[in-house]
Amino acid sequence: MFRQIDETSVDVEELFHMLNTKPRVKEKEDAKDFEWKEGKIEIKNLGFKHYDFDQSAKKTDSDAKENQVIEKMMLKDFSLDIKPGTTNAIVGQSGFGKTTLFNLLFRIYDPEQGNIKIDGQDLSDLKFDTFRKYISIIPQNGILFNDTILHNL
Repeated sequence: MFRQIDETSVDVEELFHMLNTKPRVKEKEDAKDFEWKEGKIEIKNLGFKHYDFDQSAKKTDSDAKENQVIEKMMLKDFSLDIKPGTTNAIVGQSGFGKTTLFNLLFRIYDPEQGNIKIDGQDLSDLKFDTFRKYISIIPQNGILFNDTILHNL
């Protein structure tokens, strides 16, 4: 029981840390409302690096060095045009960058280079809520199909 209470206090501490973390991606002060036209998505020369920590470096009491940061280029000069009214799928092996691409589309991340436009409007110039409400993603999660179609919608 003591162990469970101790683990719970650690979880609560991590939750407070997450709630106090300021987002890296912020709206511009002069951000505009998104204006829906037809839904054309243009991704031009997109580049994005993912940063991770080298977990293989072992720490010892005598060697208190920080873990090495590893840069992994997920997308480099990636361009894609998606026509309005079409159904599209992004497929590829694990680690290919599918989730990263969607996180960039939602502006959870900002690209290091290039831009994403919807109906000719650069996402970096828009208020988050005004364009996010138009984006829908169906993840490859089997649990979605364990009920009625209405329930899944």
